[in-house]
Amino acid sequence: MATLHVYSSAPVTTSLACIFQHLSRLGMPVVVQPLEAMPPALVPSRSWLRMRREERDALCQLLANIGLKLDRHEEGLLRLDAGEEQGLRAERDALQSRLRGVEAALRAPAVG
Repeated sequence: MATLHVYSSAPVTTSLACIFQHLSRLGMPVVVQPLEAMPPALVPSRSWLRMRREERDALCQLLANIGLKLDRHEEGLLRLDAGEEQGLRAERDALQSRLRGVEAALRAPAVG
């Protein structure tokens, strides 16, 4: 079984040491190292970057469609009941949140 590497900036407490001992007895060796020993993040692969860009594009398209529906509703060109309107607004908020996360991941500096 693979070794579990735990990186910590604080000393290991007694309760954590007991958990690590128990894991070791179960065949999962645990190595505790200082945070400074943590390896750098890996460089994202091209396929990962492509998938994030495609996800960003799809999210933008979905947000544009929802925005169009809400705009048409506000202009009186599309009739939505209150539940549909609230559902679209909630979906828009969720998609915007996911889009912020995807964009942050794409902006993150690559290390390695």
